[in-house]
Amino acid sequence: MDQGAYLALAAALTVLGAIWTWVAFRRRGLGAGVKALGWTLLAPAAYLTGLLRAGGRIVDAIADWAARLVFSPTVWVGFGIAALAIVLIFLARVLPTKERPRRAARKAAGAAPAGAAGPASVAAPRTAKGPVIDDDDDDMADVNDILKKYGIS
Repeated sequence: MDQGAYLALAAALTVLGAIWTWVAFRRRGLGAGVKALGWTLLAPAAYLTGLLRAGGRIVDAIADWAARLVFSPTVWVGFGIAALAIVLIFLARVLPTKERPRRAARKAAGAAPAGAAGPASVAAPRTAKGPVIDDDDDDMADVNDILKKYGIS
């Protein structure tokens, strides 16, 4: 649309708003009339600041996107691929996974004699130096190893 079309749109919206303002003022009083006048003045303000033209560009862009969405086979292939990806992600949650043995279990299995089965982890006694860190958790075992390396724990 050209500048004259936006001016005509702003003028039409302002005239309709002025009629609405007059009706609101006559039927519901001063408060409703002032509120309607505020809404009415938004149309010329949008025209003068350029927001009416920007809004027109946004509406045009959305309309072009929607037309391309409906009539383009490549867009539908993209939606199909996205749907397949989502189905695979949720399907992966249901399928069984191969779990790796925990670090503490691997250490205990390596340290124990061939025929003896020992506990997966043994908690260290509580000392005055700090809290006991359980070796069951891989992350905490790494932290515990670092602390032991520097003589903190």
